[in-house]
Amino acid sequence: MDRESICQLIPHTGEMCLLEAIEDWGEDWIRCRTSCHRWAGNPLARNGRLDAIHALEIGAQAVAAHGGLIASRQEETAGGVKYLAAIRRLEVAAGPLDQVTGDLTVDALCLGAQGQHGIYQIAVASSEASVLSAQITVMGKGE
Repeated sequence: MDRESICQLIPHTGEMCLLEAIEDWGEDWIRCRTSCHRWAGNPLARNGRLDAIHALEIGAQAVAAHGGLIASRQEETAGGVKYLAAIRRLEVAAGPLDQVTGDLTVDALCLGAQGQHGIYQIAVASSEASVLSAQITVMGKGE
């Protein structure tokens, strides 16, 4: 799946859609790829710099894409907008994200879900090293 298709699955479009490809996915996991950390116009960059903590947004977008794919498989009209409700076990293992030379692999594993609520383990890494990992909780509107 390419970036245009991903924009149909997540709430972010245009420059804020940070994922470039969905490489594979299953019932409780997804693997994505991106080079957005090297984009000259990355919308998260400040003063030309992109900190590694911004990989959290990239991981959250992978979770949103997974939710959209699951919803489409179940023939729901949409996965619904979800909000990042909690971040746990956050580990930022890299320096500035814009200094990472290779593409980023983004993995998200659903640890449990009920309705519009889900807990995911996310990991963002380059071929050289881990960039960020965390456990995030997402909740749908009204929960």
